[in-house]
Amino acid sequence: FPLGGTHPRYLYLASNHSNKWGHPRGYRIQTLSFAGEPLPQSSSMERALSWGRYQLAVTRRKEEEPSSTSIYNQNDPWTPTVDFTDFINNETIAGKVS
Repeated sequence: FPLGGTHPRYLYLASNHSNKWGHPRGYRIQTLSFAGEPLPQSSSMERALSWGRYQLAVTRRKEEEPSSTSIYNQNDPWTPTVDFTDFINNETIAGKVS
């Protein structure tokens, strides 16, 4: 959900699988607040803070992706160690079980 766009008050991510107690697996997410206005994408430092473009982003972690951001991005925001937008690649998470 890009920042500034419309989104529902609650999101429920359901699964067809049950947990170890036999209850349906799922997550309810409520987005109430955000970090503030993001830097414009035209800014030379925006890549270091590109996670700020989204109010909510859900991705599936891969072993070759250790983290979606880095504390070291603050040291050199013009060439960040990790760019969050690299993780947003429109692959589906539907039907995936962790």
